[in-house]
Amino acid sequence: MERGHQDGATGAAAQFDPAFDGGPPDGQQPGSGASPGPPGQRSRTSWRMKGRRWRAIVFAPVGDGQTRRRGSDAVKLGLAAGALVVCWLATKTNSTLEHTIATTLGSPPNGVRWLISSIWWIASLGVVAVIALMALMSHRLSAIRDIAVSGGAAWILCIISAAVLGTDGGRPTTGGYAHVDLAFPVARVAATVGVVTVALPYFSRWLQLCLETAIGLLAVTAVVNGSGVPMAVLASLAVGWGVTAIVHLVFGSPLGLPSTGEVELLLGDLEITAVGVRPAAKQEWGVGRFDGTVDGVRVDVSVYGRDASDAQLLAKTVRFIFYRDSGPTLALTRRQQVEHEAYLTLMAERTGARVPVVLAAGPAGPAKDALLVTRPPAGRPLSSFAPFVLPPTPASGSEGDTGPDVAGMADAPGQVHAPDHAPDQVHAPDHAPDQVHAPGQVEAHDAADVAPAVNGTAARAPSTTGSTSAAGAVPAAEHGDPDAPPPGPVITDAALDGIFGQLLVLRSARLSHGALSTETIVVDDTDAAGIVDFRTASTVASADQLDRDTAAALAATAVVAGPERAVQAAVRTVPTEVIVAALPYLQRAALDPVASRTLRGKKALLTGLREQGAGAVGVDVPKLVEPRRVSWVTLALVFGTLIGGWALIGVLINVGKSWSTITGADWGWVAATFVLAQAAYPAIAITTVGSVTNPLPYGRTVALEVSDTFVALAGGSMAVLATRVRFFQQEGYTPTVAVSSGVLASTASWIVKGVLFLIALPLAIGNLHFESTPTSDGSSSSSNLVWLIVLAVVVVGVALGLVFAVPRWRRLAAAKLRPKASEVWDHLKILAGHPRNLVEIFGGSAAAQIFVALALGTALHAFGDHLGLATLIVVLTLGSMLGGISPVPGGMGVVEAGMILGLTAAGINETDAVAAVFVQRLFTAYLPPIWGWFVLVWMRRKEYL
Repeated sequence: MERGHQDGATGAAAQFDPAFDGGPPDGQQPGSGASPGPPGQRSRTSWRMKGRRWRAIVFAPVGDGQTRRRGSDAVKLGLAAGALVVCWLATKTNSTLEHTIATTLGSPPNGVRWLISSIWWIASLGVVAVIALMALMSHRLSAIRDIAVSGGAAWILCIISAAVLGTDGGRPTTGGYAHVDLAFPVARVAATVGVVTVALPYFSRWLQLCLETAIGLLAVTAVVNGSGVPMAVLASLAVGWGVTAIVHLVFGSPLGLPSTGEVELLLGDLEITAVGVRPAAKQEWGVGRFDGTVDGVRVDVSVYGRDASDAQLLAKTVRFIFYRDSGPTLALTRRQQVEHEAYLTLMAERTGARVPVVLAAGPAGPAKDALLVTRPPAGRPLSSFAPFVLPPTPASGSEGDTGPDVAGMADAPGQVHAPDHAPDQVHAPDHAPDQVHAPGQVEAHDAADVAPAVNGTAARAPSTTGSTSAAGAVPAAEHGDPDAPPPGPVITDAALDGIFGQLLVLRSARLSHGALSTETIVVDDTDAAGIVDFRTASTVASADQLDRDTAAALAATAVVAGPERAVQAAVRTVPTEVIVAALPYLQRAALDPVASRTLRGKKALLTGLREQGAGAVGVDVPKLVEPRRVSWVTLALVFGTLIGGWALIGVLINVGKSWSTITGADWGWVAATFVLAQAAYPAIAITTVGSVTNPLPYGRTVALEVSDTFVALAGGSMAVLATRVRFFQQEGYTPTVAVSSGVLASTASWIVKGVLFLIALPLAIGNLHFESTPTSDGSSSSSNLVWLIVLAVVVVGVALGLVFAVPRWRRLAAAKLRPKASEVWDHLKILAGHPRNLVEIFGGSAAAQIFVALALGTALHAFGDHLGLATLIVVLTLGSMLGGISPVPGGMGVVEAGMILGLTAAGINETDAVAAVFVQRLFTAYLPPIWGWFVLVWMRRKEYL
């Protein structure tokens, strides 16, 4: 959300006087910059900037006073809240590590204590005083307001925290911190951080770096000076950071763009007189985009400001870490960035392509901002054309329909159809194995005269050439989307041919654009195509870079024309081998971030584009390339594996200490544990059988559940899904049935676990004592279980809060969850007419959970202990919850730790708790994959898989 308001006398008119008609002082040289195109008249006002040079050095651009509420501030607030809770929990535990750090850093030599004290005072009160003085000198009312509110709010929050949590945050009484202030958080640090972080957007980049360095020194000297312990200082940083996020969410944060008047004066330094300068609708970090008029002709102006180098360095670093192609060569200065873009644009112009004409490029103004001025080719971006919309699939459950395909309810065994949950997965019916249509594809005899269905009705489309309508281009608003933009003109075939023609011109010169999207491809009223924005372009491009450009052009044209017309245009214009080489790159991860965002939620469109492209050139659909070095999922799995390994090692160490207890177990109860643990698999099989209405062999289903223990260990959830699909296909069901059955069974399992937990919790709460738990020697020690649970709840709550607070994440979550939730609900409504199936689904899930709980109970009996069923269910649920929210595959290690802590909280001796959990997990998690492998081999030999 943007608000255009002025901060007192801080607009362009206050800093510069465009109406001043005097010339520059004697001897002053005109501004530098090349002007290969029509330069316009020399501006005579740029020299007036000299009087404000110190402002440009100290302060960020004033701009038009616009501010923006950013979703990233909501993320920062959530992270700050989470960090504050973690620090508070760490304070409650009073860890030895924190004590070691505090005592080590808090013992500086006597000769440097005066230096430590000086830095402490200067980095806190001194920095606040300097910022307050500079805010007053800036005459920016918004800066004064934000600084005062942020600093005061941080201080008040510290006072409230002291009143609620205690001055030391509830830290256990200890004598290990002599001459150290145990305040939690440290009010002076929190207020200073709040003032500094909220003031950063108002200052120039070099001053931002100085203030950030001061914050780092403040945090270190607070510990060294004894003014705070490490956790309290970290909590103070979180408070200041979080308060700044709140201030920016309430008032907005400045955009940091120069005003239109300032841009006109900067252009004067390049000997260009522009009028009607205005900011572009879409901006990016580090570069201000403007357009205006020079001698009656439109020009585009790119202002590379103080953050341009940082923005490119960050983007380059992230892309290098996560992607094999790290993009264009890194430019260390903003002038280098402008020169790179200008050079690549000139090179593209030399090829004869329809690209911008460079008018000027170079530094301008007292802050030496780098400017690039170009005359763009006439036309409008592809994003302003009517978007292509895939034909809607028939709604399930409508009149005359049998509803969703739930395990054979509407399909006889052997019937195959496209699953509703995966629109990009289309299966041909058995009677026509060679007839497969990709999403959005129309049969050949109808392709020329039938447009995609709108609201379920096919519409006759006129000719596509030279017309304002085309087959396949259906404005989103016609599908009832109230948020859809007004539909624009429909792209013509001539324009599509022109786009691929421009691509070939650049390709012939081995020029890679690197960022082709619906924003960088333009088309004018005569269907002439052009390409703009060469900031990420490369010369002497590799084959991979050129193929990515072709894939990006295909994807961009498919967004407005659909896969069929995009492929047809490419076949008419581009050589076959070029199309073949581009097909593996038709995926979001291989495209520019702007193009990737445009294709979000359009997986079916990319799938159809690959399939139709392969069919048009007569090749099989190729395997997608892997453009990433590492994905976020891989990082999460690595991180989770480390956590799980650490937790499992801790459990195994405890098992080693308890080995004598384990060897002395009552082996009759151990055998009972084994039987009960294996009884869970037949119970789960009942749930699977109940999720279908047509017959499913019970014995084979039990074997499937047992074999999945090995499959899950070897290949993860995707391997389990593939095995399940294969099993159901062998039994005569569709892949849709297999996936639907799995989703329904998993949902029923979590529902049953939640219900059992809610029933058992009131009965077991009296047996759980979180304050102190017995250890092996009978002494009492503080339990961390309650804090782990609180932390888990906070983490989940913060994650959900962030999802609902950030519109992009909220839409993404809704898009992911709504189809699954709708599918499960539709299945349950249909199964409501089959009471037996409902009993099997929920009864099997409940039986499996109870068998696992009883297995833990018999394991306790093996060591002379016992607990009620309600307490066992609560302990199991808490362990499962901790394992479920952790990024650990299978929750390995984390589940064991949670169960041990739960048992000790219930009064079980720690040694017995470790031994009982080890025995129970031995038969429920560690050993089943062994016989699961034998069962898997048997099922494959019998061709059940």
